Amino acid sequence: MATLNAPGADPATTKTAQEALDAFTNGLNGRQPDPTIVELAAQIANAALTHTTQPEITLDQDGALSFDLRTPSGNLIFAELTPNGALDASIFDQQNNPLQRLPTATPADLTARLQA
Repeated sequence: MATLNAPGADPATTKTAQEALDAFTNGLNGRQPDPTIVELAAQIANAALTHTTQPEITLDQDGALSFDLRTPSGNLIFAELTPNGALDASIFDQQNNPLQRLPTATPADLTARLQA
């Protein structure tokens, strides 16, 4: 299992994110992600915990890991990582109007946008 390590992050938020990551790792309905996908999820979660305030990281009913992340600029990034490794993300402005869809985003793309 991947362990989140984001120094300075809120302990309660980190605990909730770790629980979601653990559930994602264990899989749902026989859909367990490959360890490399779990590591990608941990990278995104650590970046979110480090660079955003109060990130929401949850396990969806379909087994995907969802990230609702407010960037320092005030934009919202919504991303979903499926157990098969598909990552889909969208960016919304401060009023939650869509700005950009990122259907081929990588964890590195999201990490860079979290710091912007």
